[in-house]
Amino acid sequence: MLRLDMTQTYVYTITGSVFFGVASMVMPTAIGHISTIPLQLPCVIREIRSNGFSALPFFAVKFVADVPVDVLGVFVFASLLNFMTGMANDSGTVFLKIALIFFSATLIGNAIGQWASILAPASTPFVGLIVLLVVIIPQFLFCGVLILLDVIPIWWRWMSDLSVFRYFLELTLAAMWASYGDIPCDYLEVKGEPVEICPFPNGQAVLDFYSMGRSPVVSRM
Repeated sequence: MLRLDMTQTYVYTITGSVFFGVASMVMPTAIGHISTIPLQLPCVIREIRSNGFSALPFFAVKFVADVPVDVLGVFVFASLLNFMTGMANDSGTVFLKIALIFFSATLIGNAIGQWASILAPASTPFVGLIVLLVVIIPQFLFCGVLILLDVIPIWWRWMSDLSVFRYFLELTLAAMWASYGDIPCDYLEVKGEPVEICPFPNGQAVLDFYSMGRSPVVSRM
């Protein structure tokens, strides 16, 4: 079967899928801007200096023009992810919530990509990619998946608070697991005897493990 069965191991699988799902909403969108805007900036600057138009209409129109493509990409990706994993919950409401969160992630990707791209010269647009990686990689590390929030050293907690991936991930996991019921236990055979493995008895236990879903806004998901 293509769809995964609900097990204790499934919890880690769906969390990893959501993590890379959020990343795939932000990174390609940002990189798309970095590969095009530096090449367009000389013409834009020329028009601004000749009073043809200002910078705001250019970036606003570019932003609005990307929205239909972003919406289509989000719903295609979210539909595939839902079909393959079930997103821990087959509710249509949960699917729409997650699709909306993914769409919000693409908007953040647009903003980060436009910001990084204006720092790159037209002759060397890869500079924008370097800036993007410097900004994004720390947010990946401290979003709560690669390193659990509770074990992040106190002197690095501020980095977790600044990570946009943490909040998108927290919203998505809360939408999936907050109302989820019991999760079947796994059994491991040890010396011929079955041993019960059940670190996540229910959906709330998943959120507690990742230290997510505690804020009032997220708890209403």
